[in-house]
Amino acid sequence: MPVLILTIILPLFADSADNDFLIKQKRFVHELFMRKKYFDCIAETRRLLQYDEHIKIKPDYLYLISTCYYLGGQYKTVIANIEGSEFVKPAKSGISMLFMLSHSYSALNDHKKGTQLLNNLKYINMNSSERTQLLRNRIMLHLKLFSYGEILQEIEKADQYLKDTFGRYSTDDLKHSVNMYHELGLKSKWLSVSMSALLPGSGQIYSGRVMDGILSFLAVAGTAYGSYYCYRNNEKPLAFTLSFFTGLFYAGNLYGAYNSSEFANLHLKRNFNKQLIKKYDLYYHPEDYINNKVLE
Repeated sequence: MPVLILTIILPLFADSADNDFLIKQKRFVHELFMRKKYFDCIAETRRLLQYDEHIKIKPDYLYLISTCYYLGGQYKTVIANIEGSEFVKPAKSGISMLFMLSHSYSALNDHKKGTQLLNNLKYINMNSSERTQLLRNRIMLHLKLFSYGEILQEIEKADQYLKDTFGRYSTDDLKHSVNMYHELGLKSKWLSVSMSALLPGSGQIYSGRVMDGILSFLAVAGTAYGSYYCYRNNEKPLAFTLSFFTGLFYAGNLYGAYNSSEFANLHLKRNFNKQLIKKYDLYYHPEDYINNKVLE
């Protein structure tokens, strides 16, 4: 009889101990994530999955692991995990993993690849929340390419499904803000080069790099005058040497004029992007897609 009682009671204690461990482990995983101990969170989440291989929301824990890698800046690992067999099935939503994958490629400066990954998703096949998320993520990726025309086209495609709403703003307000890129006052690269061809340094000044323009002018004018002065005084070897440097500085002046306009435009576009991102809260937060049951 005692043996029979033990065979009945001991499994109950074992089950209780197992449940107690799972509860504590889940809380520990939650605590590590909230403290931003992402790599510790990965290790403890894997430990949890090894302990209970048949956990019902395993795909969501795999998404949590991938999120920790992303927040830890390990974008190549994120790509390898999501594209690997372990992460084939996306968690919670069919697009959450795809969003993370596209942003991981973009974080590695492969913005085109990141954008292309979302091309096959259709607004018509989604609910209202997913449509907003898709448009938001597509806008973020296009902003990194400064593809404002593509953003406007994307808003037009999504507009009929979003019913003129985009978060706290209307889609018309969003389109108006994006259209403001026409008023950025971008510098013409070829005008900048042409100006510096006629007057060294003027292209740099046109692009807002006054000191660079002054230095370019002095370098070209100084060596040109030195070459002329030496030639007049029959110091021809030195004159030819200075002439060589004059040509070198003149070519560098043209290259600098081209680059100065590029840098000026890049600065204007980045500031414009920052304003759009801040106003419409276009930041990407992979943790927003984590199933609440994982971190409860």
